[in-house]
Amino acid sequence: NEHATLEDVRTEIIHPYYIVNSNSRYYVICYAGYKDRLESRRIDRISKVEILDERATPLKRIIGERKNFDLGQYMNEHIYMFSGESVPIKLKLRKEHIGYFIDWYGTDYSIAETDENYITIRVRANENATYYWALQYGHLVEVVEPTSLRKKLNEGLRDILKKYED
Repeated sequence: NEHATLEDVRTEIIHPYYIVNSNSRYYVICYAGYKDRLESRRIDRISKVEILDERATPLKRIIGERKNFDLGQYMNEHIYMFSGESVPIKLKLRKEHIGYFIDWYGTDYSIAETDENYITIRVRANENATYYWALQYGHLVEVVEPTSLRKKLNEGLRDILKKYED
């Protein structure tokens, strides 16, 4: 019985700030030198660690001197731990399904529209994470905005459908 082994793909210097657990995996939230944004790296995929003498870049320099870092908000915006900025997203779902949204994103959202059966909400979230969440809950939710995410979902779903057509 052969087991897959990790392969050294790249070497990078990261400036670690937090260790978090998401979906039963541990991640380090860090700065990896890409623009001025935080990244996440799965700890179980890190090998050959070397601690350098160089000091880590202060977190305030990455997020901005005027901002305070809110770990809870960061986790809600990055539900699948994809790196990158959060964007405004608008979702529509039946009122009775709001719990599925709150389970993943928390209660930091605003109501854009509501009627007897449906609620349309606005949230700031990572677009890649929302793509996979919408695939998982696509039978319950519609991504209204951004258009780029709707298009990506359309293309992804067409690719999936092709695999299951006879």
